[in-house]
Amino acid sequence: MSGLVIPKLSGSVGDGAVNAPEDVRIIQDLLNKAILNGELPGFVQGPVNGKASGETTRMIAAYQNLRGIPIPRGNKSRKAVIEPESRTLMLLAKNPLADERWSEYDAVVQEEVDGYNQRLRNVPGFVDLDWRWVKAMIWTEVKAGPDSPAWAERPMQIGNPGDPGLKVIQNGLDHSDLVVPEAVRIALKSGTTGGANVRAGVAYLYHRAAYPYYKQTEIVDNPTIETSQLAAGTTLTAEASKLGTTVDEIVRQSGLDPAKLSRLQVGTTLKYRKAHKAWQISGWLAWEQAIRDYNGGGDSAYVSKVSRAYAKIASCWSR
Repeated sequence: MSGLVIPKLSGSVGDGAVNAPEDVRIIQDLLNKAILNGELPGFVQGPVNGKASGETTRMIAAYQNLRGIPIPRGNKSRKAVIEPESRTLMLLAKNPLADERWSEYDAVVQEEVDGYNQRLRNVPGFVDLDWRWVKAMIWTEVKAGPDSPAWAERPMQIGNPGDPGLKVIQNGLDHSDLVVPEAVRIALKSGTTGGANVRAGVAYLYHRAAYPYYKQTEIVDNPTIETSQLAAGTTLTAEASKLGTTVDEIVRQSGLDPAKLSRLQVGTTLKYRKAHKAWQISGWLAWEQAIRDYNGGGDSAYVSKVSRAYAKIASCWSR
């Protein structure tokens, strides 16, 4: 993505300035976003109406004072003014809530999150993930944002040296294949872009949410109860495999004593339904805990940091 975009002003804005309505609206919007980002304590958002009020001027003055911006030469009355292409304008534009570079991965995040939400809605306890949480995680993982090399390479910091998360997803380890589609796993083995890193990070987040609930369960393939007799020279395990069922199913349907399975008599009647065992997802973590697990415990304040970023993001982006 290209560099920082600084809004174009046709003239100055502020106390006694030109104050063209469209220019004023641009500055009012940037000041409101500065307030949302915590850069102007003590102020509340004002209207974006193109009218340079006294409150707008006070905001400009406070912002310049907090940022240590000196009054330009020639401004003898020390009026708070923002000139086109000035440092004040540049700093306002660098606010993550205003700088479009910080939203570079939004489309990828939304597409991935929407796909997983749709695929996993039938899992017990599953609640749709709000894509803005992932955006907040990216902002937290790369604090310097687009100005950091990590932004273009590993915005979700998965696959860093010593981090096994990427290999887990790529190879379907730890039963992550129950969450991550095969096509995604294959694509991630060759993906090296920032977008691929985001896809891997989203996949790993969903995997962490399912991880405590991967469970091997018995699935009945046919409800009809069948019978057979235990043959000589075989075991119940081998018999179950031959009959297309499980030992647990035979024990349950036949009323056998689990403690005496090794002493079953040849010819014992075995009742069963066709069944097999498979790994499934039996539950789902709350997203706050999944986000904490994503970090792996390296930063005890990680969830708090992500939550603060989310609050800012939610004020500017809809779900």
